[in-house]
Amino acid sequence: MSTLVRLMLCLAWLAGVGWLWQAGVLDALVALGLAAPAALPLMLRSGRRRRGELQYIQMAKAPTAIH
Repeated sequence: MSTLVRLMLCLAWLAGVGWLWQAGVLDALVALGLAAPAALPLMLRSGRRRRGELQYIQMAKAPTAIH
């Protein structure tokens, strides 16, 4: 899910930069410079753990002796 959200945000960023370039607000090199960081969130790993990784569970209670 987070990958889809990041992809949509990147596409929105690129559309905004493209629109500003088409409107003549940005120069071509400035538009390319602003468009390059849009790929950065896609290259970063999400914080979610992959399946198959070992997960350690700690017991909340201390062991009790049986009388």
